[in-house]
Amino acid sequence: MTVLEVTRMWSKQGVSNDTSDGRVYTLTQTEGYQVTTTPDGNGAEILSHPDIPKAGQFVSGYPSVIVRSVKPSRVSPILWVVDVTASGDVSDISANPLLQRPVIRRRALMSEEPIDQDYLGQPIATVNGEPILGVTKKIFDMEYSITKNYAFVVDELITQYLDSTNSDTWFGYAPGRAKLVGYSSEEVEWLNEGVRNYYQRVTWDVTVRTPYNTTPAQAWYARTLHQGFLQKYTPQSLQAAMAFDGNQHDTTKPVLLKIDGTRELNRENAVWLYWQLYNSLPYNSLIGALV
Repeated sequence: MTVLEVTRMWSKQGVSNDTSDGRVYTLTQTEGYQVTTTPDGNGAEILSHPDIPKAGQFVSGYPSVIVRSVKPSRVSPILWVVDVTASGDVSDISANPLLQRPVIRRRALMSEEPIDQDYLGQPIATVNGEPILGVTKKIFDMEYSITKNYAFVVDELITQYLDSTNSDTWFGYAPGRAKLVGYSSEEVEWLNEGVRNYYQRVTWDVTVRTPYNTTPAQAWYARTLHQGFLQKYTPQSLQAAMAFDGNQHDTTKPVLLKIDGTRELNRENAVWLYWQLYNSLPYNSLIGALV
C-alpha cells in the first residue's frame, strides 16, 4: 500500500453559483486533498483510494451535482495534492448555507496604554535623559466578529492561526496588523430535498492593531528600548562590561545603547528593538472571501 495518509485541505475548499435566468443555478464546488505516499506511489493508486472522491460521484445533498474532475499532482517525492471539482444545475440555491453571505460586526476597541515616546517617536524623558513613567495614551484598534458557514473545520489548523498574524492583505489591512483572537463553531443540521447534511457555523474574532509609532508589519511585535547595565566600550569588543555612572561607579540604572552595544549619550538617538511574538499565516486562506 503506497498511500499512507489522506487529508482534506481547508485552503482548497470553495463554492460558487452562477445563473443566466434567475431560476436555474449552476453550483460549482472545489476542494483539495493532501496525500502522503511512499516514494513509489503513483496517481492511479491515489485515484482508487476510498478517501478520494471519484469522477461521476454525486455530491452529498445535491443529487444533480456530480464530481467532474479529480486531478492528482505530485509536489514532492512523497507528497501529492488532489484537486476535485464538482458542478451541476440546481433549482433553489438560496437555501444553501454555504453560499450565504457572512455576517460581519465591527467595533472600536479603546485601551489606555502606558507609552515611552511621544507622537513623533521621541522618548518621554527629562532633559537629563531619565525616563518619565506614568504617561498614557488612548489607542484605538478595530475588532471584527465574522460569522460564516463552512462545510467542515480543522481545529488543529485553527490553533496555529490563533498564534499568528496575517501574512497577506486581509480585509484591506496590510500584513502584520490583523490577529485572530477568538474562534467558536457549532455543527448545524441542514435538510436539503430530504437529505440530512451538516455544516459548521463559525465565528471568528479578529483584532486589527493600530501600528502606533511602528510599521504595520510590526504592529504585534514586542518593542523594547535598547538599554542595559552592560555596555561595550568599543564596537570591536567581544564582551560587554558593567557600565559606569558619572562617578565612575557601577551604574544602578540602565544606560542607553547603540545598535553595536556601545553607549548612546543622546536620548534623541535611542534605539528601539522589535521582537516577533507570533507566526505569520495567510488569513484569506482560513476565513475566505468576505463579500
